[in-house]
Parts: sequence; C-alpha cells; structure tokens
Amino acid sequence: MSVQVDFAWGNFDRSGFHGVATDFADFPFIQELGLSSYGYLAGYAEPEELPLDYYTRLLGGRTLPLMVVEGGWTSTSLGGIASSPDEQRRYILRQLQILDAAQAIAVFQLTFTDLDLAAISPPEELSVNRERHPPAQLRTVAGQAVALAARGESSGRRP
Repeated sequence: MSVQVDFAWGNFDRSGFHGVATDFADFPFIQELGLSSYGYLAGYAEPEELPLDYYTRLLGGRTLPLMVVEGGWTSTSLGGIASSPDEQRRYILRQLQILDAAQAIAVFQLTFTDLDLAAISPPEELSVNRERHPPAQLRTVAGQAVALAARGESSGRRP
C-alpha cells in the first residue's frame, strides 16, 4: 500500500497535517508503507523547505519500514511552478537526507508500462535529462548518494 505524503500533510488544501491513521486502520496487515510525494506540486518553492520528518511523521510512532515508490521534482518550470535542473538536483540531495532520517528501505520510481523509448518522446521535465544535466553533474549527485548510503550515519545501516 502507498500513501500520498503531500496530501497527508494537508499541503494541497492547506488543511494542516492529518496523517494516514485511516490508512493504517483500513490496512492493519501492511508490513511496509509506500510513499508518493511531489513536493513542488504541493506548494514547496524550494526542495530545502521539505521537513526532515516529511516521511517519518506519517508513522505516528509505528515502527514500520518506509519506501518511496513514486515522486520527484520537475527540472522545468510548468505553469505557475518555477523550477530548474539545479532545483531538481537539490531535491535529489534533500530526498537523500529525508530518506536517511526515515531509515527508508528502498526508493523506486514507478513506471506503469514498459516504455518503448524509440516510439515516444517523453517530456524532458519528467526525467533527469542528460542534456540539461551533464554526465559530470549526474555523477556528482550519484556519488553523494552513494557516500551518504555508505556512511549510514543516522541509520547505522550499510547498503
């Protein structure tokens, strides 16, 4: 089962945090909690505004493994949302901090179909675009992710 983090925090309707207690009541047998989050759609202007307990607060004191199954940050400004490749890079780094604070067990990106990349031209804002993010920049972010995981400072776990 997965929950929409931004909705649980009340970000879409500005209703305040209401959590996911109903989901736990409806699905008492779950063994891990999947998370979906798109902070830029939920009103966060900067990735650094996402609180470190953005995922853990949803547990309400439960000791259940967490995993991100869907989410991201656009690299392109869309409508009234201003963004850039640098904001997307900073989101990835902030996401790593939030995941570490949550001691998350996994991060996945859902794709609901097998993509034939030769047959489609997905909008560049939906992915990490190699032209907008030079390989050296991608290696730097990936290297930082590996270093954080290898240190395991807050979680005490190793990859």
